[in-house]
Amino acid sequence: MKKSVIIFISLTIIMTITLFIVINLFLFSDYILEKAIDENNPSLCKWVFTKLGGSLQPHACYKIIAENTLDYSICKTYMKEPFNLVMCYSILASLKNDTTGCYEFQKLVPKYYVNNTYYITGSCISTVASRTNNLSLCDSIPLYVPINTPEACYSNFAQNSKNISVCYEIKNQSIKELCIDKVTLIFHPNP
Repeated sequence: MKKSVIIFISLTIIMTITLFIVINLFLFSDYILEKAIDENNPSLCKWVFTKLGGSLQPHACYKIIAENTLDYSICKTYMKEPFNLVMCYSILASLKNDTTGCYEFQKLVPKYYVNNTYYITGSCISTVASRTNNLSLCDSIPLYVPINTPEACYSNFAQNSKNISVCYEIKNQSIKELCIDKVTLIFHPNP
C-alpha cells in the first residue's frame, strides 16, 4: 500500500512539473511573439512555439512581420516551406498593390512546385487589380493559368467593384453569365 501511494505521489509531482513547464513555454512564446512583432525582429520567431490547438507557429510570426514591414526579404529568408513562401509573397504583393511579387516567388520555389503556383499567381494579380482598381492588370495573367484566367479576374473585379459592365467584357459565355449573376446578387440579395 505504501509503495502505491509513493508511486502515485511521484507521478503527481512529475505531471505537475511537466504542466508547469508547458505553461511557461507557452507564456514565454507569447512574450517572444509580442516582442518579435513590436520590434519587427524575425530572428525571434524561431522561439515561438506551436500553441495548443495549432493557432500559431514560427512561420505565422514571420508572416506577420513581413506584412508589418512589407518586406519580401523576410519571406525569402525565413519561409522555407514552398506553400508558406508563396502565400507570404502573394499577401505582400496584394498589400503593396504591386504585381511584381505575384511572379517573384516562382523563382524561389523548387521546380516541381512551380506548376502549383500558377493558380496563386492569377489570384494574386486578380487581388491587386481589384485593390488598385486597375482592370488592365487582368490581361497580364498568363493564359496558361488554368483556373485564375484573365476572365476569372474580370469576374472578380466586377464583383469587388460592383460594376456589372465589366462582366460584359468577358468572352467565355458561362463565366460571363456567372459574373452577371454574382454581381446582380450583390445588388439584389435573396431575402
